[in-house]
Amino acid sequence: MLQQQNIILTRQELYNLVWAKPMIHLAKEYGLSDNGLRKVCKRMEVPIPKSGYWQRVNLGQQVKKSVLPALSEDGIETYELFIQEKNKTFNNIDGLSLKTLNEITSIQELDPNKSQKLHPLIKKTKDAFKKANNNYNNKLWTNVDGVLDIRVSKDSLDRALNIFNSLIITLQNLNIETYVDTNRKTTIKIKDVEIKLYIIEKFKQKKVPLLPNDWGYNPKSTHNYKMELVPSGLLELCLDEGYGIETRKTWRDTEKQTLEHSLINFIKNINELYLTKKARELELEEIREKRQEEEKKREERLFKEHLDETRVSILDEHLSKLHKIGLIDKYIKELEQSKGVMLPSNSEVKTLKEWIDWVKSYKQKLSEQVFSSGEK
Repeated sequence: MLQQQNIILTRQELYNLVWAKPMIHLAKEYGLSDNGLRKVCKRMEVPIPKSGYWQRVNLGQQVKKSVLPALSEDGIETYELFIQEKNKTFNNIDGLSLKTLNEITSIQELDPNKSQKLHPLIKKTKDAFKKANNNYNNKLWTNVDGVLDIRVSKDSLDRALNIFNSLIITLQNLNIETYVDTNRKTTIKIKDVEIKLYIIEKFKQKKVPLLPNDWGYNPKSTHNYKMELVPSGLLELCLDEGYGIETRKTWRDTEKQTLEHSLINFIKNINELYLTKKARELELEEIREKRQEEEKKREERLFKEHLDETRVSILDEHLSKLHKIGLIDKYIKELEQSKGVMLPSNSEVKTLKEWIDWVKSYKQKLSEQVFSSGEK
């Protein structure tokens, strides 16, 4: 059974809420879509954070918070929300427990510089890159299947492998599987939800002078140079998630801390991402079930309409024949009472009795067609 809860929010309360956490998370707490919450904010003339605001907050960057403006004559000061709590709520989705998240550091300190046993995926990736020994624009690459998605220079390979190794082992201790899918995407699987990720190195563009023997060199040109990608040594751990999912997607080396020290926060974030994706999956499943139910009702309605049309057609035909039978009865009665009736021409009928007998037989055929089931 659905329980309804009414909540009245003031402009100031709503303003404090939308600037305290991302809209998508706040909306779920109040049983709204993020778009629905935006409409409420618009009606109450409450400013909301712009796109990219929370990513900058997570990166420790300075951000500007919009001031709550004075309310116009058309604005509203309070808004009443009617929240219905469903039996099947997204709050019941089980992710990593809070205790597990708080104890991650006791499982593994995630220090890639410490001596650790190499995971089989790390060994395979390391061997593949060393045997390939190919690069494009100073980036290593290999066409071997089943290796981790790492997009770095040769000098950064060992560090990227160590970071992945620490992450994979820690996830393994949390019973979270890491593997490479058929599309060569590094994948974390939390229960039945897949999350894609990769490590990439930041590259800078550098002008390199062209020598006279180089392709493209023109002695008459003042632009005898080419652009070359130069590795910076700065690594980024990225979630390969598409648009529409509001979550942090990149952890990188900064002046304050290295990527290695962000791995615990990364694990906590993928747990939040799992909850978000699972909630969306359940929401889509509910939508699919609703559409299937609506389609089933539509098909039942169309079938009933077609059946009714068929029955009406049969009824019309029967009524027409019954009406004809009634007319024939009246016609036979009048024939039997009349002696000087003119027999129909071109019917090969010689006597009145013969004609009446034929009319009665035709009436019998009509009756059999109407009452063919034997029911009257």
